[in-house]
Amino acid sequence: MKKILIQMSHWNNLSEKEILEQLTSLSLLYLDEEEKSIILENLKVLFNFVEDIKKIDTDGVEPVYNLTERYDVFREDVPGDNLNHDKALQEVQGKVKNENYFTAIK
Repeated sequence: MKKILIQMSHWNNLSEKEILEQLTSLSLLYLDEEEKSIILENLKVLFNFVEDIKKIDTDGVEPVYNLTERYDVFREDVPGDNLNHDKALQEVQGKVKNENYFTAIK
């Protein structure tokens, strides 16, 4: 958690517009000016909400790590039958593929 907080402190020195530019760059989003304007307004609402939350006195409140108190609800990881290489490549006929692997269209 400490590492994340240290990295996020970098964002405190940026304007909302600079934060939007970095977020779109990191997420590989390409937005036009209208989309940027809409998202910037949403970010401002979000930042104001976070500032309001920071004002709440949480002294003496125990942290909650799991709201449902359910643990290990996932199935056991048991190996099963695997799809062999040739069968897997046959299943993607008409799709972009190399002789050894699938490729994604960008």
